[in-house]
Amino acid sequence: MSTVNIEIAHETEINDVQEADTINIIMKAIDEHKDHSLVNSILEKVRATLAEKLENNHSLFRVLKHVMESVEIEEIQDMNKKELVESVMKALVEESDMSDEEKNICLVLIVSGTMGDTIDLVVSATRGEFAINKKTKKRLLSCIGKCIK
Repeated sequence: MSTVNIEIAHETEINDVQEADTINIIMKAIDEHKDHSLVNSILEKVRATLAEKLENNHSLFRVLKHVMESVEIEEIQDMNKKELVESVMKALVEESDMSDEEKNICLVLIVSGTMGDTIDLVVSATRGEFAINKKTKKRLLSCIGKCIK
């Protein structure tokens, strides 16, 4: 075996180990949140009203819209709504019929903070906190709306 092949094989093993570690961390986080009764309550409501299931990683942000709406109508105190949304999304991803690869993509988006940043962006936009003119704001909101429809 050449040196190049050995280096590639070693890098592949390292990547496999790192991916397995990431998956284990994500799965532990999911398990911690599954026991929470509020998460389960929201999860049931979302399942009942959600027309679209998580079929692939492209539907993640469309489902996020429904989860955010479900959390918003609840009278929740002493809990961060963004964390609740992320917990429900993790559970929905885990129970979905997506391939393991697509699940991993979605879970990384949730755990890495991308979804949290998206939630913050949507909340800021709905509160009118953007320092942009009305024409640009309308386009931005239209774009965000298309992303989560």
